[in-house]
Amino acid sequence: MRGTTLAEMLVMMIVSGVVLLAVTEGFALFRGYTANLAGRIEENSSFYDGYYRLGELAAGADSITGENGAATLWRGGVKTELALHDSMLVAFYGAVSDTLMHGVERLAVDDSLVVVVRGLNLSYRK
Repeated sequence: MRGTTLAEMLVMMIVSGVVLLAVTEGFALFRGYTANLAGRIEENSSFYDGYYRLGELAAGADSITGENGAATLWRGGVKTELALHDSMLVAFYGAVSDTLMHGVERLAVDDSLVVVVRGLNLSYRK
């Protein structure tokens, strides 16, 4: 077997260190990317969850009335109030409250229930 000189050994150690550093930085970059992706997926699933719950409330409502940035939905004699608090759309079912959406810009009732979220205009007919 052939032996290695001190200079060859030092070069191999430096090259191994550079490769190890590049691999760990790559893993850190990948971990940051996946955390960012998971956060975006969570945010979007939360939006769609609120979107579908609001759609179910509006579709099942017998009547929808509104005033002063709030809406009242009646369904089978049961009252549900929708209100905008600090860009959150909150539903009140008696003593229970539920946050439906975040990032809501406007809530209005004219000929339909209108909710503007992140620039999207969601409209539910009465």
